[in-house]
Amino acid sequence: MRVTIIKRPHCTIQGMHFTAWRVGETYDVSTEIASLLIVEGCARLEMRSRADRRRERRLEYTERRQQSAQG
Repeated sequence: MRVTIIKRPHCTIQGMHFTAWRVGETYDVSTEIASLLIVEGCARLEMRSRADRRRERRLEYTERRQQSAQG
């Protein structure tokens, strides 16, 4: 399953440490780990394709640059 991290997990699951995981990034994990992260409030299920996320990120960056140039 693909999940997007919304809050950095502070737990260790099946020997996995989440210290390197970044908020806002999307990761592919097993169903069990995804379920636990979602229940803990650390992740949300990602339904979009990679291309959609890249385009959205690029647009957000462009919008921020335009706003900083105006202000």
